[in-house]
Amino acid sequence: MNCELLCLKYTKQLKPVKKTMNRFKALETQARGYQVALEEMLPHIKFNEQGLVPAIAQQHDSKEVLMMAWMNREALDETLRTGRVCY
Repeated sequence: MNCELLCLKYTKQLKPVKKTMNRFKALETQARGYQVALEEMLPHIKFNEQGLVPAIAQQHDSKEVLMMAWMNREALDETLRTGRVCY
């Protein structure tokens, strides 16, 4: 399975988007390879009451959903630090 990982390394301005669109939705309109600072995005991640956020694994070419899992902040940090998904 070839998974793509959004590497959040440095900040650039997002293209103008509608005010009702959240930051993550706005990223979907950016060109492939676009990067944004991790510190800019972390506050927008909405963890649930148990401190978890859903993580969806998709096939890179067909976009078929392969798995749904949960990540806590530590798993998210490790995933972004290592480039290998940790659940």
